[in-house]
Amino acid sequence: WMYDLPAILNHSCDGRAANASATILVFLGGAFLFRAARDIKDGEEICHRYFDVQGSIPGRQEAAAVMGFKCTCPRCSFEELSLPQSATEASVSAAKSVFFESIRPRMQGDGDSYELLLLAVEHVRRVEAAATQGDWGSEGVGWCLALIQPLTNAALWCCLQCQKSGIEGAGESVSTLKCELLERIVRAFEHSESWNEDHLRNLHLYYSSLADISPNSPATLTAKSRCEQAFSAKFGVHAEELALGTSTSKATSLLRMLQ
Repeated sequence: WMYDLPAILNHSCDGRAANASATILVFLGGAFLFRAARDIKDGEEICHRYFDVQGSIPGRQEAAAVMGFKCTCPRCSFEELSLPQSATEASVSAAKSVFFESIRPRMQGDGDSYELLLLAVEHVRRVEAAATQGDWGSEGVGWCLALIQPLTNAALWCCLQCQKSGIEGAGESVSTLKCELLERIVRAFEHSESWNEDHLRNLHLYYSSLADISPNSPATLTAKSRCEQAFSAKFGVHAEELALGTSTSKATSLLRMLQ
């Protein structure tokens, strides 16, 4: 397939700067469907992602080099110029080491899921705190969370294992930690692989988990709004049609379309 018009759009690794959500319609001969993923300002450049942008900058720049360019989007500039030799980079490195050297091997064995959960959450919080103190705004925090997404995913897996085994934890509630982790995962996606299947699934799970605890809390209503905006960007469905929180919600059937 050749795409003349889509090729005019530039690439961005930043989930916010990639303001166009692209879907390939195989049943229409591979046609590209673009939707505005958010409100686009007058004169703002329209960008989307040429390739998978999860992971750190070396892998993304390698993918860009194959296509004949070097990405200088805000996220890549941050990781290349601002993050190195900072306290936040040290926290990110420590979190990655804990995941690869301690948590992942014990997940594959007989490790205590709740103990592993608390260890993972501790390092996720450290990275978020360090990024917040770095004064890089919500974008910088989101980009740093994207760098440790394997750790956050592992922590969520531990949550689900605890719930499956009926373990609620002697200290922090597993249900509360699950919502905290899902919010971090969603935020990482919003600043990296926004609007993809994993983003939408985790966002819907985040809203559903909050609604199970407190259906009308401010956090639940905010999550519902984020979910409605994401589904609108991907599928063009309005909030009334999506009907989150009702027995006729279309969220599950729409997510099934992405499989």
